Amino acid sequence: MAHQGLGFVLGCALFSGLQGGATAQNGSDTPAGSTNVVVMAIERQKAEEAAQAQLGPAQQASGPLTPMGAQPMYLSGGGLTMDQGFSTNDFWLQIFDFSPTNRGASLVAHSPTPNVIDLFFTTNLGPATSWYWIARGLPAQSNFTEINLATSTGFFIAANTNGLDANGLTAAYRGLVGGTNTLSHDMYGSGVPDWWRIVNFGDLSEPVTNDYDGSGISDLQDYLNGSDPNVIVFSLSFPRYVSCNSVAGSVAVLQGVPAGMAMLINASNTGAAFWQAYNTNPVAATGANDGDYDVWVGLRGRSSTSQQTWQGSLITRDTVPPLLVITNPVPGSVTARPIIQVQGYSTEPLAKLSFDLANGAGSLTNQPGFVLHQAINTNLLKFTTNWFQCYDLALALGSNLITLRATDLAGNLTITNLVVTLNTAS
Repeated sequence: MAHQGLGFVLGCALFSGLQGGATAQNGSDTPAGSTNVVVMAIERQKAEEAAQAQLGPAQQASGPLTPMGAQPMYLSGGGLTMDQGFSTNDFWLQIFDFSPTNRGASLVAHSPTPNVIDLFFTTNLGPATSWYWIARGLPAQSNFTEINLATSTGFFIAANTNGLDANGLTAAYRGLVGGTNTLSHDMYGSGVPDWWRIVNFGDLSEPVTNDYDGSGISDLQDYLNGSDPNVIVFSLSFPRYVSCNSVAGSVAVLQGVPAGMAMLINASNTGAAFWQAYNTNPVAATGANDGDYDVWVGLRGRSSTSQQTWQGSLITRDTVPPLLVITNPVPGSVTARPIIQVQGYSTEPLAKLSFDLANGAGSLTNQPGFVLHQAINTNLLKFTTNWFQCYDLALALGSNLITLRATDLAGNLTITNLVVTLNTAS
């Protein structure tokens, strides 16, 4: 399969000799004392041509790359920083920082589409060049920082991960590195193949003696055991009762480094789940109907074959305010008792109950009412009827206005009024 959008190869060998502020365009207008700039431009063009020749026609970019000499080069910094900007909409690679001290480079892959990017590295461009696959980004990732490379000089190339084969290798990998027989490549002699480390960790910077997921087992031992080195353990929290159809939850990661997240609602087929980038606040769309929604959130590592971990949460959508039934006193009644108890029930659990009282003696507001007991539906394992009471309301002669406010567990509010008349003569 033809590989689309191969990037430019950037040479690092001369970075430490660059002078800040020098600018070269088309190999001309070179300031005195900065001949390294011209050499860099020539070396970059040779590097690109050499890489294209090694890939062969089947793996080369679908369109011609703009010649290096026709693109402006911008240099800045004190010798370790190089900014290279190109007037092109094509896929290209930029090295904006290189440090020989830690054999590392910071790079940006510029692409018109947010694809997954692979990075490759080589120490030379001779006929027997050996390219190494050193990193694979997450979807839409464009910034890379690679340290502890094999040497402090070398060349990079970036490529979109179009055309994965059965081993997860791209056309760029097969063209630059080789076929399936290269799956044993181990650039640092760590005892773990490069591909396994990149698929699970993104690049080669994670020492295999580390314990990436904090499980108590080293990465090397995970590889030898054939187990996933990045097992995710997490807790999930969603509001239990809501009155909306878009509900934000929260994830607390207890172990591992999640990269992918999926969600299932009232479904159990994890194989059909749609995976996207991990975030700590997943949002569940419950739909337009009231009722229970069984929400499952899955986390996994970087690879599509990484071990999945799922946690579930039940959300009840309720948009109907609670029904209040007053059983005592009868609304509109006349009583000779100066102190009364207001009693009744709601057909669903209540989160809050309060009352106001207004009469000729003054007013009271936001006084607490109390749920005395609840009925439970043993089939649904849910509380249903709530019986309540508001204690010791002191009446004044004449009309007394009592206002009840009840809020259910989803936050829906019901306000109801009743009038009781105090007539001691009666």
